[in-house]
Amino acid sequence: MPASLAAFLKVSDVPGTGILLLALANILGQFFLVFLSLIALRNIAPGLSRTLLRPALDGSIAAVAGGAAAYAVLTLEGGIAPLTTLMSVLTQGLVAGIVGLAASALALYFLENEEFGIVTSALGKLIRTHTGRSAILPPSGDEPLQP
Repeated sequence: MPASLAAFLKVSDVPGTGILLLALANILGQFFLVFLSLIALRNIAPGLSRTLLRPALDGSIAAVAGGAAAYAVLTLEGGIAPLTTLMSVLTQGLVAGIVGLAASALALYFLENEEFGIVTSALGKLIRTHTGRSAILPPSGDEPLQP
């Protein structure tokens, strides 16, 4: 692995990091494949590729926001406990993951993502039931209300 890339990934002191190039090549290949697929889809179904652009852009912004937030939390937590035990790695990863998910959700909320709105309204209906039954799937006429 090139020294500058290893320094950027902060793994310059770890032996055997050449395998990380395989993961990076995989990610770059996937992005290239998505780009080519969208071009091909534009030629086959022009309207469909345009409808995929906004959710893809929103998802990318949310992913960057979540990744940056998780990285910031890991940077802040780095000096608290050394990563020598499973419990410290698990705790720091869990906290950083939760903060990253919250930042992604917040980014999607501020972007007014349609799919995120659908999911949050469905979860809200599922959680807030006034009658004791689920508001999403009310019982049909054939089913008794209480057993």
